[in-house]
Amino acid sequence: MTLALDLNKLLIPLSSSGSSLQRAIFSSFSDAPGGFSEEMQEINISFGLEWLIGNVFALRGGYFYSHPKKEDRRYFTMGAGIHYRKIVFDLSYLISTQLRNPLNNTIRVGIGYNF
Repeated sequence: MTLALDLNKLLIPLSSSGSSLQRAIFSSFSDAPGGFSEEMQEINISFGLEWLIGNVFALRGGYFYSHPKKEDRRYFTMGAGIHYRKIVFDLSYLISTQLRNPLNNTIRVGIGYNF
């Protein structure tokens, strides 16, 4: 069983014209007009749980949240995966918690290879 938590923030400042890569990354943590509290609103949070059965079949569920004043995306996901030798086949279904979300009822398919 795997429990995962992901916190991510885009490392692109509001104004990055003519900035070096390092300067752009570090300035993305201090460029919000609302200060530190607005910077915290730019962090997307997602978490999930995966249950791997016999190293062959996986069941998953999770939730994604971004602040309503920023990207405003909130949805649940559920899915399954099959591990066949080194190849992984994944299927997930997205259930939005918002009335008008273009991602609602999205089916995602993935194929991976384990080295």
